[in-house]
Amino acid sequence: MELLDPKLDVTFKMLFGAPENRDILTAFLRAVLDPPEPIVGVDVLNPEIPRTGRDEKGYILDLRVHLSGGMRIHVELQKLWHDAFFERALTYSARELATQLRPGASYEDLEPVVGILVLDFDPFGRPARFHHIFEILEERERFRLTAHLAFHVLALLNVRRLGAADAVYPVVNWGKFFLDGSDPVALERLAMQDPDIQKAKEALERLSRETYARNQAEHRRLEQLFQENQLKRREAKGKAEGKAESVLHILEARGIAVTPTDRDRILACTDLELLDHWLEKALEALVAAELFG
Repeated sequence: MELLDPKLDVTFKMLFGAPENRDILTAFLRAVLDPPEPIVGVDVLNPEIPRTGRDEKGYILDLRVHLSGGMRIHVELQKLWHDAFFERALTYSARELATQLRPGASYEDLEPVVGILVLDFDPFGRPARFHHIFEILEERERFRLTAHLAFHVLALLNVRRLGAADAVYPVVNWGKFFLDGSDPVALERLAMQDPDIQKAKEALERLSRETYARNQAEHRRLEQLFQENQLKRREAKGKAEGKAESVLHILEARGIAVTPTDRDRILACTDLELLDHWLEKALEALVAAELFG
């Protein structure tokens, strides 16, 4: 049987949001948060799967959790980086904090909000830790301003870079689960080492046998492929526009006249190799027309 990919956000939500899987959700949260007290009660505030994963700011299939001890958790799994990603995540967590202030409520009654971001990309652009914890700290003396807002970032790609000393932490096994969960051999090996992952494996296998779940996952996979293609096209268009502007800036800086026709031709070009060629020629051309010869 082909297993669903647990790092696909809709699979993640169906798996961890199901009432019968509260034990694996609790185990996952315990591994990430490492709380001083046991997690007793877990309530998922939005277990339903929306008809579409798109909201007004992009694609999101998050999980909002309330712990019985008084903590609100916003869990999000994302495959693609996009502009202002962390700013958007901060907005969602801040909103979770602000919506607690109902009429008559006191600031002293606010429950802490923790964002957990499980990312299938490198968010920091360099080899780094797998599990990052961000809080509001004083810059020089490093003391915490408040415990009411924090983020845990799990950079899945960095699991491959961990040494033996880091691999002992339970949260690392969950990183491996997301990365390798659709590989039955790797998942079986991992489950033999961790009883919580064994439960997650069994739940993933049950989910993978459901027609509804498979249809949801396939629809979401195609949706994400379309989104990824659109993102790549926007990035390529942005690069082309930047290089075209650079060609014009070089010509203008050298005092080379550019006709409206030539300007339109340069700005309309989307071929990055051709634009690179024009950039080189712009450094030596005596007239703009030499670029196109």
